[in-house]
Amino acid sequence: MPVNITQVVEEVVTADPCLSYTLTSGLINYSALAIKIRPAVERLYGQSVRVNTIVQSLRRVSRSMTLTDYSVVAQSIASADYHIIQGIRERVFPVTELVEVFSNISKKGLPPDSTVIVFVADGLVTLLGDEQVFSVIGKREGDEEFTLLKIVLREAYAGLPGSSAYLAQVLGNNRITPRNIIRRGNQIFVVFRRRDSESLFRAIQTLQQPSPIRETTSN
Repeated sequence: MPVNITQVVEEVVTADPCLSYTLTSGLINYSALAIKIRPAVERLYGQSVRVNTIVQSLRRVSRSMTLTDYSVVAQSIASADYHIIQGIRERVFPVTELVEVFSNISKKGLPPDSTVIVFVADGLVTLLGDEQVFSVIGKREGDEEFTLLKIVLREAYAGLPGSSAYLAQVLGNNRITPRNIIRRGNQIFVVFRRRDSESLFRAIQTLQQPSPIRETTSN
């Protein structure tokens, strides 16, 4: 699971064979690359990240990075367990309300099988939760409903970098655009709008067939 910026940067870079090769060769403009991958880094990390911080992480990654075997990454996704979780709602609120929201959750308690995912970016908190979570924090008019595709990687692949970023690129290559992709440990959550069942099932079919990642080339 990516737990710091350097791990997140490695996760993003290893999903692109062209970037991986260029980074390991040292023939790259770190600042330009940091700007390019910043949106993906912030999405996976869940918070805003400065370009200079990404540059420093890229330098660390370049010193220890080896080229990724994408057949292994593809196999990690194809052999994972897939679960569909319906009735997921989303609540977006200022980060200043985070303590109050979780204080209420702590007081009332949640069943151990509840699904709750939280990430922070640009001063806003996005909370995804099932009916049990929203029965505690209260439903509001305008709360949007989603379906989660929960992908559980096998233990042998739990620490493998590049899985979620690879997944995003493969789905994009097949014109499947989920609302979000979130990795937590050996679990990857792909968020779909409730009525977008066609994309959900196409995603499952696509990901369970190991696909070569599309390599990008520059002229």
